[in-house]
Formats: sequence, C-alpha cells, structure tokens
Amino acid sequence: MRYDGLMDPDELPPAEDASDASLPPWGTGDIVWGVFAVLLAVPVIVGVGAALIVGADVDKAIVAMALSAVLESVVAGAAWWFSVRKYGLRWADLGFRWAPRGRSFFIVAGGVVAGLAIAGGYGAIVEALGLEESLPTTPLFDDESSTTVVALGATLAVLAAPLAEEVFFRGFVFGGLRGRIGVRFAALISAALFMVAHVNPAVFVPIFLIGLLLTWVYAKTGSLWYPILVHLGYNGLVVLITLTT
Repeated sequence: MRYDGLMDPDELPPAEDASDASLPPWGTGDIVWGVFAVLLAVPVIVGVGAALIVGADVDKAIVAMALSAVLESVVAGAAWWFSVRKYGLRWADLGFRWAPRGRSFFIVAGGVVAGLAIAGGYGAIVEALGLEESLPTTPLFDDESSTTVVALGATLAVLAAPLAEEVFFRGFVFGGLRGRIGVRFAALISAALFMVAHVNPAVFVPIFLIGLLLTWVYAKTGSLWYPILVHLGYNGLVVLITLTT
C-alpha cells in the first residue's frame, strides 16, 4: 500500500488481507504525543467554557455544544498533526481511501445493527441484574432544549463525532500500531482509548465493545469510510430514538 495519495479501488487488498497494510511512518511515539495533546487541550477547553458561563449571559447548552465541537476538532487535528502533517502524507494515508466495491451496504448496515445489539444487550443485562441505576440518566436532549441546541447536538453526534473519532482512534491509533504490535493488541488499545474518551464508567463496557467492532470494520475493509458510516448510523439512530421517545 503506497503513501502517494488516493488509491484506486482495484489496488486495495482483499478484505481478508486489509490488516496487512504497509507500516505507516507514524508510530508509538507519535500516538503518545497525539493522546497527550488531546489530554492537554481538555482542561483548557473546560476552563474557557467555565469562564464564558460565569462571565457572560450565554446559554450553557450552547456553550457546551460549541466546546464539544472544538474538542472534536482538536481530536482530529492531533491525528493529522502527528501523521499527515509531520510526515508529508495525505489524508488517504490515514485511511481515507476508496472503499472496495460491492459490500458497502452490508458492512455498514451490519455494523450499525451489531452496535445497537451491543448497547441494547448490555442495557438488558444491567436491568436483569437490578443495576439499572448505574446507567446514564441524563438525556441527550430534554423537553426544554431549544431547536438550536437540538440541531447542534444532533450535528455533533451524527457528523462531527464519528468523523473526528474514527480519524483518531481507528485511522491514527490503530493504523499506527497494528503493523508494530499486531492487529489484536492494536485493536484493544484503540478500543480502550475510545472507551476512556467517553468518560462515563457506566458505559465503558458497551463503548469498548463498539470500539472493537469499529476497529474490526476498518481492519477488514482498509477504508476509514466504513467505520465512519457505521459510527454515523449508530449515533444517528440513537439521536432519532432520543428525539422520538
């Protein structure tokens, strides 16, 4: 797999061989720096948000959405800075390649269904054990949310988050590690970081499993568009269910 731009679909390796891609130039050190950059940005972004809320008459929800958008930009930007920019690559080298033909619908639809099954199955198990109080209780939107807040929140959840997070966790982290420590360990690390990034321990288990699912989709296809579309579809259905129930 060359690092000279977008690949023609016919040049992609078969799905079963997609995990054997050539070693990318960015490695463990770059990934550590990328994670550190994101961690460093979080308190700065939170501090700015707190200052805005205290010092100005602004809608807290709008501020939260704006800061979330900034954070997603930082996540994608860190991946770009320590890979594409640093080594003079193109976005194609980070995973934005042409996807194999013929299986798009089935891979995306199957991935979305599997993600929903993971989340639903985990919720059912937790409720069966009488531990439903440990599940998140804060809704994504409430009855008092303005149209602007709902629109911004839906855009972040359905578009910004899948794009930024797949670039970082699958394209950058998994892509940089799989040729060095093996696909399995790279997938575990990518999914673990994805899990921790969601902060709430109550959802760590399903988020970790969904992270593994998204990594598997990328490893099997060699195209970052697939996990992005699966992530987008999953988040989109979650938002839709939230807004209609």
